[in-house]
Amino acid sequence: MNTKMTAIFMATGMLLSVFRVSAQGKNKQIDSLMNVFHAAGKFHGSILVAREGNLIYRKGLGNADIEKSIANTAETRFYIASVSKSFTALLTMQLVEKGKIKTTSALEEFLPGLKDGTVGKVTVHQLLSHTSGIPDFVDPSTVSEKEMTGAWFVDQLNKIKTDFAPGTGFKYANSTYVLLAHIIEKVTGRSYEKNLKSNILNKCGMSQSGSVADGKQLRGIAKGYVKNGNVLVEAFSKPGVFKGAGSIYSTVEDLFKFDQALYTEQLISSKYKEMIFSSQGAYGYGWFIRSIPGVGKVVYHEGGIPGYASIFFRAVDKKYTIVMLSNNQSSGSYKQEIVRSLLGVLNGQ
Repeated sequence: MNTKMTAIFMATGMLLSVFRVSAQGKNKQIDSLMNVFHAAGKFHGSILVAREGNLIYRKGLGNADIEKSIANTAETRFYIASVSKSFTALLTMQLVEKGKIKTTSALEEFLPGLKDGTVGKVTVHQLLSHTSGIPDFVDPSTVSEKEMTGAWFVDQLNKIKTDFAPGTGFKYANSTYVLLAHIIEKVTGRSYEKNLKSNILNKCGMSQSGSVADGKQLRGIAKGYVKNGNVLVEAFSKPGVFKGAGSIYSTVEDLFKFDQALYTEQLISSKYKEMIFSSQGAYGYGWFIRSIPGVGKVVYHEGGIPGYASIFFRAVDKKYTIVMLSNNQSSGSYKQEIVRSLLGVLNGQ
């Protein structure tokens, strides 16, 4: 081995050694921080923190099943609620990339029979970006997933008016992503679950993730809890009704695999990925987008359903990854506080 190459390998080894020491220090700081948050009742679930593709911290805190004293771990599965939208947006844009649909395609192309011309002219872009003006109309207390056929969607949409002219405002709505899931199924002739598995989960090796059907009870998923006074009690939730908007379950480790794949063209080409992570305001396609001083561009999504809270946070300039999945709904109130604290550690503050 020549002297130049020897010097390069030695320098690389020194850098890796420095990173390991740095990561170990960050690990201890984050562990101390998360133990404080857990003791204060602010976090109960699983967390993963990474930098530049390297794991720094992963841990479960609290119990996946309080009654049976089953602890949360980095492998515990949780419902990720609205973080599901990031997957639905990607599935939609994969169809755009293949020429199956366009972002300018109108809703009436997929749901013939819409009477309101305004609703019918709502585009895929507007559904993805929450700029359609369509209000939330899916009520899990009155409808099941099996009833949500094309005819049902037409009937419901014929009863509503948009809150504003499509494309002129922003209003976050779960129902628009339920509509996107229906479009995905209609265009492909396959279920949302099968599209998710073949086009994202299998490609990323996300073996512990999937989309739950309405009313189906899955084993191995952390029980969701809400506070009743000072006591945590099990919550009742119907994530399957919100197919495409909040029906996915996953683990922090699987979401990290998804995070890493998004830095490549493994799932979609750069051209269409850029569309996903671009915005005219605070939201792209399935991601909130903002800039944080000292951190740069970040893309993230939060989620919450009865008993569960989540946040998937990606600082794409710094290549920081923070994934928190909780089976205690009250943890949702502290997600951003915890992320800010973790960013302070990662930035050496």
